[in-house]
Amino acid sequence: MAQVVTSFERDLALVESLARLMEEWGDGVRAARVREVAEKYARREVIVAFCGHFSAGKSTLINKWLGEDVLPSRPVPTTAAGVLIRRGAPGLRICDRHGVVRQLEANNASEELSRWCTSEEDVRLVEVGNPSIPLPEGAAFLDTPGVDSTDPAHREMTEAVLHLADAVVYTMDYNHVQAEANLTFLRRLTDGGVPVFLVINQIDKHAEDELPFLQFQYETAQIFKAFGIPDKRIYYVSLRDPQHPYHQFQELREDVSEFMAEAPRWYRGSVGRALRGIVEDHLKAWRAGHREEIEAARALLGEEHARERVERFDQLSEEERRWQDPEGHLEAVHWPELVRMVENARITPYEIGEMARAYLDSLRPGFRPGGWFGGRGRTEKEREARAAALSEAFGRRLETELDRHVRSWARDLAAAWGVANGDLLDRIDGAPILLSTSEVAALVKPGAVVEAGYVQTYLRDLETAGKERYRKLGRRLLEMIEQAIRERREAALAAISEERGRLAPYANARDQLEILRGEEERRRTALWERIPFLEGDGESPSSAEEAATALDVAKEMPRTNAGHAGDVPPAEEVVDVAEIASEKVATDDANVAGVSCSVDVPSGWLADAEVEVEVAVEGENGVPSVGPGPRRTGDPRLLAAAEQLRQAAEILAILPGTAKMTSALLERAARLEEREFTVALFGAFSAGKSSLANAMLGSAVLPSSPNPTTAAVQRVRAPEGGHPHGTAVLHIRARSEMEKVLEELECRGEEEACTAIRQHWKEIEPYFGQALRAHWSRVRQVTAEERWAAYFSHLDIFWDCPFTAGGWVLVDTPGVDSVHGRHTDTAFESIRHSDAVVFVTYYNHAFSRADEAFLTQLGKMQETFDFEKIFFVVNAGDLAANEQELQGVVQHVRRNLTNLGIVRPRIYPLSSRGALLARKAETSSLSPGEEAWLRTCLKVSAGPLPSLSEALEVTGFAGFYRDFSSLLRRDWAEMALGRAWGDLRRAEERLRRWVMEARAEGVKREERRQVWSAGAARVEASLSQVEDEPLLRGLEGEIAELCDHIERRLWIRYQDRFRESFSVAALEDGRREAVAACAADLAEWLEDELSQEWKAAALRAERWFRDRRTEIWTERVSAASGDLAGWSWEPEAVEPWEIPAQLIGNGVGETIRSLGPKLFPGMKRWLGPGMDEMREALWEAVLPQVRGFVDGLRKTMGDWARQCGRPVLESDRRAAKESAREYAAGMMAALDHTLPPERLEEALRRLPRPWSTV
Repeated sequence: MAQVVTSFERDLALVESLARLMEEWGDGVRAARVREVAEKYARREVIVAFCGHFSAGKSTLINKWLGEDVLPSRPVPTTAAGVLIRRGAPGLRICDRHGVVRQLEANNASEELSRWCTSEEDVRLVEVGNPSIPLPEGAAFLDTPGVDSTDPAHREMTEAVLHLADAVVYTMDYNHVQAEANLTFLRRLTDGGVPVFLVINQIDKHAEDELPFLQFQYETAQIFKAFGIPDKRIYYVSLRDPQHPYHQFQELREDVSEFMAEAPRWYRGSVGRALRGIVEDHLKAWRAGHREEIEAARALLGEEHARERVERFDQLSEEERRWQDPEGHLEAVHWPELVRMVENARITPYEIGEMARAYLDSLRPGFRPGGWFGGRGRTEKEREARAAALSEAFGRRLETELDRHVRSWARDLAAAWGVANGDLLDRIDGAPILLSTSEVAALVKPGAVVEAGYVQTYLRDLETAGKERYRKLGRRLLEMIEQAIRERREAALAAISEERGRLAPYANARDQLEILRGEEERRRTALWERIPFLEGDGESPSSAEEAATALDVAKEMPRTNAGHAGDVPPAEEVVDVAEIASEKVATDDANVAGVSCSVDVPSGWLADAEVEVEVAVEGENGVPSVGPGPRRTGDPRLLAAAEQLRQAAEILAILPGTAKMTSALLERAARLEEREFTVALFGAFSAGKSSLANAMLGSAVLPSSPNPTTAAVQRVRAPEGGHPHGTAVLHIRARSEMEKVLEELECRGEEEACTAIRQHWKEIEPYFGQALRAHWSRVRQVTAEERWAAYFSHLDIFWDCPFTAGGWVLVDTPGVDSVHGRHTDTAFESIRHSDAVVFVTYYNHAFSRADEAFLTQLGKMQETFDFEKIFFVVNAGDLAANEQELQGVVQHVRRNLTNLGIVRPRIYPLSSRGALLARKAETSSLSPGEEAWLRTCLKVSAGPLPSLSEALEVTGFAGFYRDFSSLLRRDWAEMALGRAWGDLRRAEERLRRWVMEARAEGVKREERRQVWSAGAARVEASLSQVEDEPLLRGLEGEIAELCDHIERRLWIRYQDRFRESFSVAALEDGRREAVAACAADLAEWLEDELSQEWKAAALRAERWFRDRRTEIWTERVSAASGDLAGWSWEPEAVEPWEIPAQLIGNGVGETIRSLGPKLFPGMKRWLGPGMDEMREALWEAVLPQVRGFVDGLRKTMGDWARQCGRPVLESDRRAAKESAREYAAGMMAALDHTLPPERLEEALRRLPRPWSTV
């Protein structure tokens, strides 16, 4: 019978592999520590260590706790080794530094302990067994040497045993609380995540007449707080005077005991923390062993211009590779440039087409230029004249669109290779290569002039002939350049080699550091893979604040249910996250009478939240379940199509060779069933976005007020398993992401925001990178406070209403004109992930400057977002005095949108509050104020209110919602159905081919089998040989082209913005403060423009890659499918790429703010030529920084695009090969009758047809 290996045994085996790996790497000391932790884990033993400076009373405290003098205690250092005390058989176990263990008999144990504790021998740990001590089973105390001993060995001994501690009772003498050794050691413990109980011993020394004890408590808490040490629970103890009024030994004992009793909740996490600490110690020791190499390399790279030398070395290496194979480089890199240039040239515009039409008309039978009176000679002359005119005009077009560019390309290429001498340039320059009149005439196909539409055919022939001439010219020029390069090759390579030799030490230093970093990362990865106890798996409490006083804090927090929003059910009781550690109420240490104390506690919402746990549902053997998942979409057509895909998958699943096809059908079905359509709301704060969202949802889900109420992105979606109606999930940013947010705020000068946000860092810190679940009524106001909301990447609200039941997710975003700069960035980023956008502007402030700025940013994304999916809402339309005034506002918005390039915008004036109150009136009673407001909105002074449908029409909401839902449902459904039908058609076509193969005659089967086998092999070989580099270089070229236009665009917009920022009204007669304010406004604008250019470049590059990727794989599959008849494949959509971090602090804004007031010429000259002079001078000052930004963008985006694009193409290649293999395998299975013909025909008959979808 096979032996069953438990997870516990697997954990131990994994930890043993960690120890063995450290031994292989020569670190026996830390390997032994790992094994000690493993032994402790095997015993399930909880160890509480007692640390502190010597003679603070650690041993005395333990003796008091145990009720007998187990340990020696004197006012001098009495512990030179760690002493581990547990309840058990009497005896001693002595462990030295080298892992040697000695066991002493029980009858000698008590006599020998004192000697071994103070022994000068190389003893590291003494383990004591005592059957009578009052410790629970599986618990132990660890006494350690003093951390401030004059003997360095004592400190080393403490370090050598701390990995065994699950918590530390840190004991301090009353007179030495603020000793540097205490604070430094405590900071290390808390930074390492070790729970700490702070004990201040010997308080009987206190003299009340010198210092009030309450003030001592307060100052102690403040010093710990200043050093970042949790100060929530400090225990004051007097072992000499148990009757002391502030003696808290019993509270300490109860809290630590309760902490140990809660071990099942946190024990695995504590063991994992210990192992991670040992791993980091190993890596630290490894780095110390390579310190000389690292410091030498850093010293070399720290020299002035070292970076430039390394970059120059890399540049020379690239040049060397280029010069070693110039022909290949020219062919691979530069020839495609010319081909693209020629192909993209527009040489047959409208006027050429008209001249071609006139010439072809003259060739028609019966053509008479002078009517019946025109003779044959006149007709021929007219034909020749029209042919000559066409030839001349086409020649001019060739010269301007092709000749100049082709020759310029060749000159630039020769210059780039350093071979642009006079002779070569003379040969490059030459007369244009034109088509003669006879050649133009020869392109006419005899008899074709009478055919309808022949003009377009002739124009294509004309264009082909012209472009072919210049392709041949380009080839000749390229060959001339190649010859010149070959003549210079040896000299160039020698010069490169000499310069590389001088720069090699810098490059070698760089490479050495990279090798060491790589080795360290390899070690870290290998070691971490062998730690079974990682974060989130019963993690240890991170501090005494959680370990000893969690319930104290929780009980101080308000737990009342603050009323339900809408029809939310009562909030469920959830377990306090902080209650993991303890539920013991200890003595108050705050609000001390007579002392001004300020103790921060987490707010109630955080205490009521619980950590979100995601559970992956799997089928047998870890394979995703085939059964239907949660259905989010409400479109019956999509659900019907998903059901057909599942039926098809079920039919195909029983056939061999259909695994990939079946998996693809199931994945498509799941996407149809779970498809969520994202609708994002944007606009200035207080424009009514949240109010409009509530109207769409049908109830007051989101808070709304005249002040900003949305400081975090909020997504309202349908309830699903584990998230009932009214649940909210707050997604906390990762620590690194939060640090980046604060860094960007500091760069923007938002110090106050940073300070407010940092106030809650400690409270949020345990939850970084996690999701917290709570009742929506407990957290809905938190999202309005920036000091909290900055920590959230987004917030999910699960709400049951017709809108969400239809598969729609509503995204409410912070105001785009918020004082917090990160809000605009958050809103901009959300656009990428939206299927539709509703932009809200306010009636009394329609199309504000903030609106314009944001829509200008949106305009930069027009190549990546369909403007047909944007709806513009003018909210609070009920404020209009009459219809004429309302339409005037609508026209104002329309004109401004048109000026921004948004043609035929959909604009809807409406009252979201009126719509929401009308919905409320339908289901419940309104307050007198609400009813009066609604009557004014609906213009009904008396009598019953209109029906809901009538009221929604009057408010304008019905028209908006009708158009919105109709357009989006139609477009989304048709797109999704088209893909589903394509999958079903491909499945049907494959089955038909299999049936044909299965019916093949016996003689032909082997031949057909060989055909399919060879075809599959050729397709795989063909796909393997396909180069991705041209596409990646094309992507880099696209980015470079985008960058080439940034400076020009900025200059054009800068001129207008300069006049706006430095308007006469804003200058206020030229006061210096006013000029400085104008300069600051221009600086902010330019910084924002650069930021948006950065994002827009990334989005355009991503869109170019997506489009070209589809095209190139269509070409590749089409070319390869000739060897595998009937096979087809198309790449799946990929997730949007993460935009690279923007270059920060390029100095543009600082330059404008600094120079603006200095360059201002005074109002008298300003009203003359001074404005133009200052505008030009300021632009010249920032131009180098703008160009530096563009260069940085070009390089960063190029690297980013490669890093993102290459894995996608490699994944595509693997998927295409797998598809081809499966296709051929199915064909061969049909030939072998592994797939019997009858079975295949039955499957084909049962297969759903796409057109049967409802």
